[in-house]
Amino acid sequence: ATVAMAWSQFRTGYVMVEPCCTGVLAGLVAITAACATVTEAESVAIGVIGVVIAMLASEWEVYMEIDDPCTAFPIHGAAGAWGVIAV
Repeated sequence: ATVAMAWSQFRTGYVMVEPCCTGVLAGLVAITAACATVTEAESVAIGVIGVVIAMLASEWEVYMEIDDPCTAFPIHGAAGAWGVIAV
């Protein structure tokens, strides 16, 4: 959530709730595949990168005018794919 809050502050000038929720879920989704095989530091790095990937995917959806009101693709598709690659 901290990375998503910083992202939201940097991109829009204020902290928004939706990116914070997206960040929490994206970090959890990204680390789920590798949770049994990585250290604590590695899990933080995987989660942070997953949040950044999800935020970029969310902005890409807005740019491409794709209707995804619950940000399912950025969270489960993009962050999840990163989590599988990170294993």
